[in-house]
Amino acid sequence: MGCWLSALSAPTLCYFTCPDTHFGASCEYDNPCRHNRCLNGGTCQIVEPTDGDSQPTFSCLCDVGWTNSLCELELSNVCRDEQPCQNGGRCNLRGSVDDYTCACSEGFTGRNCTMTDHCVGNPCKNGATCNSHATGYNCSCTIYYRGTHCDIDINECTAEVTACHNGGTCGNLVGSFICTCSQGYTGRRCESIYTPCRPNPCRNGGECNPLGMYSHECICPAGYTGTQCETNIDDCIMHQCTNGGLCIDGIDSYTCSCAPEYTGELCTDDVDECTLQPNLCRNGATCRNNAPGYQCMCVYGFEGDHCEHDVDACETTPCENGATCEDAVASFRCICAAGYTGLYCHLEDACISSPCAASSTCDTNPGTGDAVCHCPGGLTGSDCSIDIDECEYGYTGTQCETNIDDCIMHQCTNGGLCIDGIDSYTCSCAPEYTGELCTDDVDECTLQPNLCRNGATCRNNAPGYQCMCVYGFEGDHCEHDVDACETTPCENGATCEDAVASFRCICAAGYTGLYCHLEDACISSPCAASSTCDTNPGTGDAVCHCPGGLTGSDCSIDIDECEYDPCESGHGSECVNTVGAFYCNCAPGYSGLRCEVDIDECASTPCVNGGTCLNLAGMFNCVCVRGYTGVYCETDIDECASNPCLNDGFCLNKVGRYQCNCLEGYTGARCEANINECLSDPCQNGGTCLDGANQYTCSCLPGYTGVDCETDYDDCQHDSCFNGRCQDALNGFTCICNLGYEGRLCENQIDECLDEPCQNGGTCIGLVGAYQCVCAPGTTGATCSINTYECSSNPCQNGGLCNDLINGYECECLAGYEGLLCEVNIDECASNPCANGGTCHDDINKFICTCPSGYHDALCFSSINECESSPCSNGGTCQDGVNEYACECVRGYGGPRCNADIDECASNPCQHGGRCASGLDYYVCECPEGYAGTNCESNVDDCVGYPCRNNGTCIDAVNSFECVCIPPYTGEVCEDLLQPCENHRCENGATCEPFPSYNGYSCSCPNGYTGEFCNRDIDECGEYPPCHNGAICNNTFGSYECICPPGFGGQDCITNIDECESDPCQNGAACFDKTNDYTCACLPGFTGKNCETDTDECESIPCRNGATCHDYVSSFTCACTLGYSGVYCQTNDMDCTESSCLYGGTCIDGVNEYTCHCTPGHVGPNCQYQVDECSSNLCQNGATCVDHTGYYTCNCVLGYLGENCQDLVDWCSAEINPCSNGATCTQTDNRYTCTCEGAWAGSLCDVHQVSCDVAASEKGVTVENLCLNGGTCQTHGNSHICQCLPGFRGSYCETNIRECASAPCQNGGTCRDGVNEYSCSCVAGFEGLNCENNVDECASSPCMHGGVCHDLVNSYSCSCKSGTEGINCQINNNDCFSGACFHDGTCRDLIGSFTCDCPAGYVGQRCEGDINECLSMPCHPAGTSSCIQKVNDFECVCNLGYEGRQCETQVRYCDSNPCQNEGTCTITRSGFHCQCTQDFKGNICGEPVTMCDTNPCQNSGP
Repeated sequence: MGCWLSALSAPTLCYFTCPDTHFGASCEYDNPCRHNRCLNGGTCQIVEPTDGDSQPTFSCLCDVGWTNSLCELELSNVCRDEQPCQNGGRCNLRGSVDDYTCACSEGFTGRNCTMTDHCVGNPCKNGATCNSHATGYNCSCTIYYRGTHCDIDINECTAEVTACHNGGTCGNLVGSFICTCSQGYTGRRCESIYTPCRPNPCRNGGECNPLGMYSHECICPAGYTGTQCETNIDDCIMHQCTNGGLCIDGIDSYTCSCAPEYTGELCTDDVDECTLQPNLCRNGATCRNNAPGYQCMCVYGFEGDHCEHDVDACETTPCENGATCEDAVASFRCICAAGYTGLYCHLEDACISSPCAASSTCDTNPGTGDAVCHCPGGLTGSDCSIDIDECEYGYTGTQCETNIDDCIMHQCTNGGLCIDGIDSYTCSCAPEYTGELCTDDVDECTLQPNLCRNGATCRNNAPGYQCMCVYGFEGDHCEHDVDACETTPCENGATCEDAVASFRCICAAGYTGLYCHLEDACISSPCAASSTCDTNPGTGDAVCHCPGGLTGSDCSIDIDECEYDPCESGHGSECVNTVGAFYCNCAPGYSGLRCEVDIDECASTPCVNGGTCLNLAGMFNCVCVRGYTGVYCETDIDECASNPCLNDGFCLNKVGRYQCNCLEGYTGARCEANINECLSDPCQNGGTCLDGANQYTCSCLPGYTGVDCETDYDDCQHDSCFNGRCQDALNGFTCICNLGYEGRLCENQIDECLDEPCQNGGTCIGLVGAYQCVCAPGTTGATCSINTYECSSNPCQNGGLCNDLINGYECECLAGYEGLLCEVNIDECASNPCANGGTCHDDINKFICTCPSGYHDALCFSSINECESSPCSNGGTCQDGVNEYACECVRGYGGPRCNADIDECASNPCQHGGRCASGLDYYVCECPEGYAGTNCESNVDDCVGYPCRNNGTCIDAVNSFECVCIPPYTGEVCEDLLQPCENHRCENGATCEPFPSYNGYSCSCPNGYTGEFCNRDIDECGEYPPCHNGAICNNTFGSYECICPPGFGGQDCITNIDECESDPCQNGAACFDKTNDYTCACLPGFTGKNCETDTDECESIPCRNGATCHDYVSSFTCACTLGYSGVYCQTNDMDCTESSCLYGGTCIDGVNEYTCHCTPGHVGPNCQYQVDECSSNLCQNGATCVDHTGYYTCNCVLGYLGENCQDLVDWCSAEINPCSNGATCTQTDNRYTCTCEGAWAGSLCDVHQVSCDVAASEKGVTVENLCLNGGTCQTHGNSHICQCLPGFRGSYCETNIRECASAPCQNGGTCRDGVNEYSCSCVAGFEGLNCENNVDECASSPCMHGGVCHDLVNSYSCSCKSGTEGINCQINNNDCFSGACFHDGTCRDLIGSFTCDCPAGYVGQRCEGDINECLSMPCHPAGTSSCIQKVNDFECVCNLGYEGRQCETQVRYCDSNPCQNEGTCTITRSGFHCQCTQDFKGNICGEPVTMCDTNPCQNSGP
């Protein structure tokens, strides 16, 4: 059994090749064809089993002329019936019983071997063709020889037309010539200009590298070497095939042909026969893989290598008590005698005693023999005697008519109502409760999320709920707005305006702040010149608003804008900082304020020769038309560079294509087609023509030779028999061997030693017809069968057993002895088995150890346990040693035996005068007042209870504390308040500020007032007016007013109004503020004042060939019309495939279509139809035309002959004249008549004019047998006539009418003539009575992936769509390539094209289009400032007071008044901001300001 590996399978599989004697996937079956039982040349064929269990059988495929199961019956055939071959020729049937060929004897030729063969011995030389004719022969010479026998060489160099061109020197050869070319020319006749590497001389895909004008070198691909890469390197020299694997050399690699049991690349893996052949083990067996091989684990009842044999389970007679055993598959069945039961009929029938109640049925348990009672409805119990009370569950009454009220003892809680059911109840709960027993509170806040309004918080109670309102709202559901102005919060004459959950104070001139309680702090011009000043409404401090590019409390610090990378750094730009601004140095290909604009390099039309310019980021790319390449498509591609012309064809480079000029013998667009010189069918006697380059060779059938297989070969001419006589046969010979020899060539001397007759190692010497045995020492006899008994002297000692051997003996020793004669006592002490210093004493087959003190047992391993006496006290643990022990004590005890109590107070652990008291494994310290801890180590912190009030600081002492108070508090625990401002005299809203020591106060005047008590007005518009940027100043009482020019704002018109604050720039653009204006730096793909317009990239009409352009963000996609592809739809898709045009047709690509230019003899859109040679009606005189491939034949009507049936048969000629007995033959057109003489009649004048009786007597037959083939004789007057049965004719019905004469069978079918009928044997691919129907092989739709099926004769052909290939177009070539999809799209292969699965946010065939998600207006219009388009996303820039992904949620953070202690709440983008009063700080103004907040303590004082 051999194994071969499939190189096409993954993973690698091993296939078995069985020996001739076996068959099957694992060679598990006997081969039924191992002895060919088919007779008369029949071929034995194996018929595989279909059910997986039976054995294979065989059938015979009979040769023509034979039939029946073993081909033993000969059919009626032309060779047997007509014996057409004469002169000893052998008749061979050819394809049918009606056709034959003659194998003529030597010296004869012709269809029936009737002509003399003058070409015997082949008198024509040098490959010439011998043509035999009636009077002799002539020789048809090749072009290189002449003469009667073609034996004279022609000197081609003396021909009138010089054989060598371009100055080449001609050298004559025998049968040919050779040209030595001048430098610069090449070719067989020096007809081509020599260009190094054209054609490519390097073989096996080698790359040709020109070296100058007239030389080259070959750069070989991996795996080849040699000057022309002609040698395949042997990769098996260092192979690593294992486990007997055979190395097979490949190209730059090798493969391992593994032994049957192994597989894998290097034959390292065991073949898992169980996985490869799931049905290897039969009848449910489990296949277990071994390494190597396998084993079938049979289920019970089967045996055999593959568990194929059923075990007869009844062989062991398992059934008892007279039972009958029936064998089954993997089991058996016992048919019990009366009175017995059980699996083995081993139990008595337990139902005999009727143990079950009368209405029940009884069975016997087959395992235990116990009775099993099956009860009817309403009864139960082991014997079915107990009545079931059906009224037990939920009902009562005499007829179970009353439903029991289950609510009497219900457990419904919290006011739940009980509803009675059947044997159960349910609780209907009050609205506030739920659950099975109404025990669970209903969470109204979860069930109704909008129950509380205006931002209130819903709090669930049990039962009910409560709405916790935000500041400014009230009511059960917080539905009412509170009027915040009712408490008159605004000061200094300000006007209060109520808002939702808040209020606004409109201040009088000269005041500011939340309550209009502060003077303007910007009078002193604290801010830099270019900035604007505002007053903090909470503290009154000046707040400087810096212009772009400046920062700091007074706007005097320049911002380095370059730190934030404003320039598009991904484009290679550089940022340069300036005072208050920056500018960007852009990389080549970019422009714009931030280098964000990609310069369109395609605007200058750089691509030439029809190339399409593709603008890219910072660069461009030219997509060239076919035939051009280069950065600008400026270079004409040399299509000849790849050496496309095959078979030494000369390549001419053209624009976008090439043209091949072929050598003689080749044709095709690439000279790929070798002209078939075999079309003329030159090979005779069944030889096979093998086409070559401008030549052909004939592969002859065995027994024939010659250039055209014209010579019958004498197989005995070389006397091939070695030791015998040669006897020639057809296509072979047989050897009649001399005595003592055998073999096909009598080459083998018969080896009488082959059966190994010599026994016991004797050597056999072969003789002629005999043998001789040379016996080994210790044996004798003719076949060395007698063994001398060497144990007769009892050589084995010490009771050893002697075993006789050939020429010797062997002693089998008793335990404890060894040696050749068992003479040595084995020393068991040699391995030192005794441990721990024990002494070993050797004995017979054993040893004894004497142990030292402290050890015992057989090997002295066990030590004596000194702990057995429990020496350790007080729970100590004893650890045994060698002749000693040690005690591990529990905590609190010590000493060798743990009998001493340890004093824990001995180390004086108690501190600060504490008193120590010792216990068992512990101690306790009694501490003095003011101290604590295990060892009295801690001073008790008397400040733990925070005794100091009003944020006073507590200082701990021993058992006491001291308070350090913060002004304005004093007292022992800071309980007293100092209030110097309680009766202050400050006016005009001035603030009374206590001195730091709180022993007095001062007045802090608001803006616009001065004086000790702030009672005098300040003229702010005097010498140094506060208004900037040309504003007009108006003084008011306690303040001033600035009337600002356009573009400026703020109290002093210092602030350049930030027109960017309203976020006017859309689609992610950056806004740059100007004076009373702004500019937007748009992202790529947008334009307009506010970047509101998506640039229409389709405006330039980039899509070609009628494609539709779809505009996207800074990109576009082209929807191509059918037949085009590419980013711009610039590529005409190649619709031609190798299978588009059949029979060598040339495919010409069009737009979404192709056309085929067919070779002669074929037509159709795919050249799939053969030209009907009969369409021109060339057959004459009513003949039937039969179409063939490239030619036709005519079946002539009786009386016509010739190629086109154009000639009349000369019926009345001497050679043919059908008329008998001197009759006169007369021909009219294609018919003839016979005019009889004398007493003759009949159509052929072959009937004697006598009665039936006389005619029968003349012929010596009975009247019944006078007419043949069942015909009946009738006497008419003085003559007789035979009435023939249908199908026969002739004067005596002697001729079987040949219904096949009219050639009714079409399409090459073979006509089989019968009696008054015929049948057609159709060639494969045709069917029907006359083979008129071509079987449609396309009916099963075999062509995949949209391939077009063309029905052929007995086959089909698939014209595959572009991008597919294979017989059935089953291979879909992967059209995806690296970079096919932009923007990380995933390429998915289609039929002849591909598509890209784009990441979200991109579209287009190649994901080139960026979707503008803002076009769908996803942002809430009221809450959104602008929408920013992103990759597969958008961002809504919310107005103040709105939030959410789409700015859909209006928020009122300040409505709940989150700022404590009169802090002012302001909504920001991130939430809200609290502006605290001067006494508080923190996010919500919840922390009091302390004197330490300003860090007044110097020199690191706390």
